[in-house]
Amino acid sequence: MESQRLAQLALCKLQILQLLRRLAAQQLEVITGGDMSNLLKLLAAKQSVMDQLTKVEQQLDPFRGQDPETRDWHSTVERESCQRNVEACNELLSEIMRLEKQGEMEMVRRRDDASVRLDGMHGASEARHAYVAAAAATGLDLSTEG
Repeated sequence: MESQRLAQLALCKLQILQLLRRLAAQQLEVITGGDMSNLLKLLAAKQSVMDQLTKVEQQLDPFRGQDPETRDWHSTVERESCQRNVEACNELLSEIMRLEKQGEMEMVRRRDDASVRLDGMHGASEARHAYVAAAAATGLDLSTEG
């Protein structure tokens, strides 16, 4: 029956999104800690979960255009359970998007901090080269010969 298939897919999507939320939270922790090697591993795992989500979404496509009121359910309980799962999916998606946005903002902050530090290092290097050049131009030889 179609409604049972829809209920199975909604539950599967919910489980995938729960895993994706955990991964997004871990990703934010890893970014905040500056652990880029673990970030790459986590992103690879997350991509696999995203691929699973894409497959489920494709299987849900035929149900999108249907009027929910016309679906034939075995029971009201089954229909309400499916509806709760769909609502939970929507809430999880919002939370995942929030976590992703936080991670993005933290990465931008870290990039900007690194840029400022690099600019400071570049300035210090230029100053050192200027002092060396000035000392060489004066021709002052402070070495001792035996």
